[in-house]
Amino acid sequence: CLKKKIFAYRYSFAYLLRDWVDSILDPNKYTGEERKAHIKRMIKWICDIIYYTAATVFAYWVFWDSKHLPSCLGGKGDCGESMRNYPNQEELPYVRVYYLLQIGNHLFAFFDQLIFKKLEKNFHEMMLHHILALSLTMMSFQMNLVYIGMLVLIVHDPGDVLLCCSRFYSDLKKRSMTPLYFIFIANLACWIYLRLYVFPTCIIFPLVKAFMSMSPDLFAALKVTLSTQILMLALLFVMHIYWVSIMTQRAFSVVVRKKKIRTT
Repeated sequence: CLKKKIFAYRYSFAYLLRDWVDSILDPNKYTGEERKAHIKRMIKWICDIIYYTAATVFAYWVFWDSKHLPSCLGGKGDCGESMRNYPNQEELPYVRVYYLLQIGNHLFAFFDQLIFKKLEKNFHEMMLHHILALSLTMMSFQMNLVYIGMLVLIVHDPGDVLLCCSRFYSDLKKRSMTPLYFIFIANLACWIYLRLYVFPTCIIFPLVKAFMSMSPDLFAALKVTLSTQILMLALLFVMHIYWVSIMTQRAFSVVVRKKKIRTT
């Protein structure tokens, strides 16, 4: 069954890295069963760093010479190109491969949260996030909104890489505070720029504009599904504001009150 497959994947990989992670984990931070649980979290962060880095590199490789990659993300196009000529848009090579990999990742994250993390304090918050991510990815694929969908994924993945790096590095036995401060500040800057600026201005607003300028027949056919997509994107943006506010509070505590960085 699905639960057994997820269980086998998690713990086979955990078994390979468990001793190494245990040797580099700060011995003063966790003991007993709490230490064992945290070793599993650190292994997951390693997997996430590898996956989200590879996904970002692959997305830029697919998107690099395309007019659909806007200049605010390092490309040569503009934000409006992602919806131009919709729904009759040309398909770039490997877009389907990229999408199927991302759907698989979000599907795994959803069931991983549902099955293994019911007792965590932020269970409902993270379940909402996984439901939104999985629904948006699958719906955009089904509706041929792949260029908007790819932009959403590109906006999110680099921040996840830096977030996992800060969490992993902060728990190492041998660490320096200077690199940790750098990673933490880079992560906050990445989240503010990509998720609070690029996400609404280059994804939500162009989608709303294209939706409102559609022909009456196309508008009537897509009004329910596109409205649902826009509402989910707006809700995801609200979650971005909430998470960035928490990061900003922690940054303020570190700089002004001289507290230790909390990355969990």
